[in-house]
Amino acid sequence: MTKPWDKYRGIIVDEYKDQNRPLHEVQRIMRERYGFKASTRAYRSRFDRWGIHKYSRRRRMRSMSRSRRGSTADDAVRPSRQPSPDVGGNISQAGSP
Repeated sequence: MTKPWDKYRGIIVDEYKDQNRPLHEVQRIMRERYGFKASTRAYRSRFDRWGIHKYSRRRRMRSMSRSRRGSTADDAVRPSRQPSPDVGGNISQAGSP
């Protein structure tokens, strides 16, 4: 028997997106208040079908890309490329005494 997703769509979307609840809370609410049980995978699949996305895909893809490759030099703070002044206030030149 198929689940009555369309019957509960408004409630699910309101709790997940409008009330900004995490998916596990939405699942708990739906189970306790309405007796509606579905797996996390089923919810995610239904959200994709409905076009419901809590976060921007661009941000999520960027985040996933970073987590896969780990920390790189691009993520680190780069030192300034300007030469530092010497004690006398003059800018040091490479090879100068």
